[in-house]
Amino acid sequence: MRVLLLTNKYPYPGRDGSSIAILNMIRGLLSQDMEVHLFALNASRVYVHPTQFSFDEPGELYIKSMRVNTDFTLWGVLKSLFTRQSYHVSRFYNRKFEDRLIQILKDYRFDVVQLEGVFMGVYLPAIRKYSPKSIVSLRAHNVEYKIWNRWLEHNKGIKHYYVKLQAHRLQKFEESICRQVDCILPISDVDSRDFTLMTKEPKKVYTIHFGLKPGSMRQFSNFKYGKKKIVYLASFDWLPNRQGLDWFLKEVWPLVKALVSDAEFHVAGRGLPPRYLHYRGERLKFYGEINSPMEFLLGGKITVIPLLSGSGVRIKLLEALALGIPVISTGIGAEGVNVVNGEHLLIADNPREFAHAIALLLDDEELRITLSYNARKLIESQYNLDSISLSLVNFYRQVSENRIAY
Repeated sequence: MRVLLLTNKYPYPGRDGSSIAILNMIRGLLSQDMEVHLFALNASRVYVHPTQFSFDEPGELYIKSMRVNTDFTLWGVLKSLFTRQSYHVSRFYNRKFEDRLIQILKDYRFDVVQLEGVFMGVYLPAIRKYSPKSIVSLRAHNVEYKIWNRWLEHNKGIKHYYVKLQAHRLQKFEESICRQVDCILPISDVDSRDFTLMTKEPKKVYTIHFGLKPGSMRQFSNFKYGKKKIVYLASFDWLPNRQGLDWFLKEVWPLVKALVSDAEFHVAGRGLPPRYLHYRGERLKFYGEINSPMEFLLGGKITVIPLLSGSGVRIKLLEALALGIPVISTGIGAEGVNVVNGEHLLIADNPREFAHAIALLLDDEELRITLSYNARKLIESQYNLDSISLSLVNFYRQVSENRIAY
């Protein structure tokens, strides 16, 4: 089976959640002996030198990319006010990229063209025209409009009205793309319910969880000794992560300092704005983008996910669970992952509960060990990459057989 993946970023070396999800998808398809072609829109804002990469898997991988400017600009924002298109979407369309895509579709016959995220839906007309026999699937990392609707609940002002307009347009586009593709592959059961309600076609919606190979990952062991170090790793060019960090620093961290006199909070991730530097203190440290994210997580005593808006799943949460790092998250931060509060992690949704959960977990070594053990077992049993990839390939074969029969 030959599969073309269209992505709105060059995924290697996996510097954020969606990039890691794409890389694991590629690895999973290769593990099933698929021929995978990646064509990546390499956005200028987060441009990555297109280093070739490979996995020790039996399938074949072919990589192409094109640098495209998808930056938000003042002119683009103003122009979007007088069109019916969502600027979230329209900025990903590029004529030269489409021309290159058309040539790829002419050169190869693809069994599946997989859109990694709804934004690549701007190329759906070209795909249908030049590859009419291909199964076209949407790998939905999130319900995109839902992210912004939730963000609006916590933000007011001039930006609120613009984002509300764009979110409405994004919802219309997302609904249209979901009706046109042959199948939708949400990353969680929660999102699958949303897409089923959106399309009224439950048979075209099939959950494909983010998969990991926990056996190849180090196991957390920092239970007994060391500082009471809280770590938070995220990509801060995504607004919901900034929003969550603001909430934690303003509402939760003062309570934590009062409860745990020697607690430290360490923050790392790409796109961290300079405005956070005024929080810097003896027990508060910011690192920006780091070379070894896993080492950063493993160096903490616990990790937090203070997310107030979003959709899909938090890849960083699944990685932390796979590593066995004790986690405290908001309900939205843990949404879409089959976790149980008090068994795999702790969930808290207001500042006082969150701070007390941190104090409890930093103080209770036995609880940290229990959560760590249960979290890793959960990943091994429900988020194994090989099993998930096999189920995806079988689903594609079923879709293909149904189309032939029809």
